[in-house]
Amino acid sequence: MAQAFPIEPSSKVSEVLERYPELEDVLIGMAPPFKKLKNPLLRKSVGKVATLRQAAAVGRLSVDDLVNRLRAEVGQEPITSGEGENGEGYFSDRPEWFDPLRVVASIDESRS
Repeated sequence: MAQAFPIEPSSKVSEVLERYPELEDVLIGMAPPFKKLKNPLLRKSVGKVATLRQAAAVGRLSVDDLVNRLRAEVGQEPITSGEGENGEGYFSDRPEWFDPLRVVASIDESRS
């Protein structure tokens, strides 16, 4: 049996969804910005570099809540702040790359 992939704040969004595809709807349901993960281009680009910590900041969620909800869905024990990542807390500001003023082009995923 393959060892389970632990879901942590440092986990990349794409890695989590590749290993646990059933979490896509859970993640998307947690915050409106996550609906953009349905866009294959965005998912392949941002999903490969964005961590759950950064996704929580974008969705304005507690990292603890986000990570523990995903962990619960796949049967992993909850973690508390200070576990897993050198004792760092799981709250952060929005990442620099999310600054809406820096967006020079966007894709309207609702168009066919």
